[in-house]
Order: sequence, then structure tokens, then C-alpha cells
Amino acid sequence: HQRVVIREEGAELVFDLERGEGELSIRQLKVQDQESTAFITLNLKPGEVGCSFQGELTSRNRDRLLATNHFFKGRIAGDLNLQLFKDHLADSRAEGKLTISDFSYLPVSGKVLVIEEALLEGRGNAVEIKSAAMRLLDEPMKLKGTMTAGESRLLLDWQIQAQGLDWDRLQDENHLGHLGTTVFGGTAGDGMKFLGIPLGGTLRLQADHLTLAHFTWQPFWATFTLAPDGVTVDITRSNLCTIPTPAKLIPHPTGSVLIINPAARNLDLDATLDCLFDRKGTLTGVFDLDGELTTTLRSERTIET
Repeated sequence: HQRVVIREEGAELVFDLERGEGELSIRQLKVQDQESTAFITLNLKPGEVGCSFQGELTSRNRDRLLATNHFFKGRIAGDLNLQLFKDHLADSRAEGKLTISDFSYLPVSGKVLVIEEALLEGRGNAVEIKSAAMRLLDEPMKLKGTMTAGESRLLLDWQIQAQGLDWDRLQDENHLGHLGTTVFGGTAGDGMKFLGIPLGGTLRLQADHLTLAHFTWQPFWATFTLAPDGVTVDITRSNLCTIPTPAKLIPHPTGSVLIINPAARNLDLDATLDCLFDRKGTLTGVFDLDGELTTTLRSERTIET
């Protein structure tokens, strides 16, 4: 058993720590200053994770206690208890509410993730994100939905609305640091995981535009279905230079299979060529297009999510 007390500029940090073989328990972590108080507990055991938060935690009291607080800014308030049983997942429990505002994650430089306002509620074996407005790499987005503990997987039912997504920046580990790989493990080809627990369910994305390399799809709507053998992506609306390009990404042991079915009717040829290849004035007229393009993506960096 270890007890630590830190006092600095009117703020106080107190926590009781216990360690055992394969176990770690913070029986109570108290962060207090003249304006707010927060109590946090954490229990890590083989096959079990428990945590609770009660009170209010602000960046002001964290800044007073830490010589350098470059990673997290913002405010967390509420009363939320979580208990996760990896071996008996359906018995997991969540209770209470938590609000997050102006919360920032800054692993390198600049604000990588900013949660402007979010409300979480624990209900039985599920955590509901009732609303979340945030900015990822400066792009605004909204998120709502649930994470439910099933028999063997955590089941997501999320809806994401985004103004724009830059796939190359999202893939850049210098921007995202280790946040994604630490919390969300696995890859699109072998199933996603959360804290080592398999994920299932559905994510529905509606983005005004998606940029990949030098190309931009406007809009970009897709449904991500999470399964043990990987992630299936059904792209329902995706216009590349006005050409509709619905597609499907299917997991396969040798690499995800991408099937694209471009379909165009009576489109301006000159405008399309200018958009795709910067060749304005080469050809004029209108065109129709039907087809199917199939390819296999074997690069982990390309399909990792």
C-alpha cells in the first residue's frame, strides 16, 4: 500500500495505491483546489476493469499540480461508475452521467482532438453517448450512439457526422500519437478491439467530403460493420469529380477486397477531366459511365482504422 500527497499553489492531489500480482488498485484519487473537487477510483485485475469518477476536474487544478500539462485540457464533471468483466462481458455495468467540455488531447503540437461538449450516460450494460460535438484535426464532427456489452463483444451503434475528413492526416501517427493504437487495437482485416475486447456492431458515417491523396469525394457516406473476421465498409454515397462511385470493402485473409461500381449519366466531360487530371479543354461533350473495378488492398497502413 502506498499513499501519495502533493500540494501545489492551493491545489491538492491525494491517492492511495495498492499493487498485487497482476493487479493495480487506486482506491481513491482526490484532486481538489478552491474551486472544484474530483474523486477517481481505478481497479485493474485479470479479466476485470473498474473505474469511477465523481465531482469536477478542470485543467486549472491539473495545471497547478503538474509542472507541464501538455496532454489534456478541459473540464470533466459528473458521477459515473463503470465495471467491465472481460470473461463475463454481459455482466458489465455502467451507471451515472458525465459531461465533458473543452477537452483537448495534445500529444505533439496543436489540438489533435477537442471535445467541445459531450454527455455520456451509463444505463445497465451500456454507455450511451447522448451527444458529442468535437473537432478531429480541426475538422468539426458530431457523434451519438451506444456501446453495449454483449455476450462476447462490445457492440457499437454509432452515428458520425463530419464536415470533412483527410485520410492521409488520420493515418499520420505524428498527429494522432498512440491514442488510437492504445485504446483501439486490431486492424480492419482481423477485427477491431477496445482495451483488448473484440468490437462488433455498426458505425454510420456521413461526411461532407473525404480527401485521399489528391482526390476528394463529395459527399462521402459509408456504413462500417464490425465483425470477428474484420470490418466491412459499404460506401453508399461517394461522388468523385461528380462521378458516383459506390463501393464495398470486404475483409479477406489475403487482404481486403475493394469493389467500386462507378455509374455516371450525362456528365460534362471537360469538367470531369479537369477535376481528375487537371486537363481542362482537352475534350468536350457529355458521357455515361458504368463499370466495376476490383482490387485487393494488402497494405496495413492503407486499411488500418
